Amino acid sequence: DLGWLEPPLLMKFFFSDAGLYGFPPNARCVEMFVRTMEMVFPGVPIVWFTMCYGHSIWDLVKPTIELGGNVRVGLGQYHPWYWPDPTGEEPTNAEQVTRVAGIARSMGRELATPAEARAAFGLPAWDAPAPQPALAVEAR
Repeated sequence: DLGWLEPPLLMKFFFSDAGLYGFPPNARCVEMFVRTMEMVFPGVPIVWFTMCYGHSIWDLVKPTIELGGNVRVGLGQYHPWYWPDPTGEEPTNAEQVTRVAGIARSMGRELATPAEARAAFGLPAWDAPAPQPALAVEAR
């Protein structure tokens, strides 16, 4: 109400198998985060995502999507060499993203295009070509 934050807000719900970081990684805790967010920021546009250090991210994907959130995966969060995956898998970034995308699509949720993602985050459209690195050339 005071205008301190400009929507859309970005909220990260962080979980971990490797350490004590708040709530344990389970579906009920994702829902608790969402209900708290709705109570604290009623009517405010929010883009939110769930991430988890460890294998439990796979237990959070469906509840996150069901509740309207997004899922962050990748080797930055999922280190099978630090906390072994009970299945013995060691998926690459691409394999993790493909798996989440398949789950989302099976639940009737399409993936955002880059333009849709920028709009959801309140970022301006990117119409210009990517900036090129400047090269310093010394005249002789």
